[in-house]
Amino acid sequence: MEEQVTLKHPEGKKSIMMGRTQYDQLSRLLLDILDQYHEMTHRELFEIAAGSLAASSFSSKGSFNWYLEWVKLDLEARKLICRKAGKKPVVYTFCQ
Repeated sequence: MEEQVTLKHPEGKKSIMMGRTQYDQLSRLLLDILDQYHEMTHRELFEIAAGSLAASSFSSKGSFNWYLEWVKLDLEARKLICRKAGKKPVVYTFCQ
């Protein structure tokens, strides 16, 4: 059985568990996209992620975007990515 990762929520809300393989795949995808573009809106980030190879090769029951959202929240909770203050729509970047 695959190792499970407990994801965190930036507001401390109830979290979920996800397989290590899926978590690593999606977290690497989001971090690589931000590394390339430096800052992006939620919509831009998810559009690029969904258009990537990871979306087509993602093997899990459920929605790719749902899992991607949870990984994004986990990366926020771990202070790896941050929302830029005062930006509308919300813009994500690496935490300083």
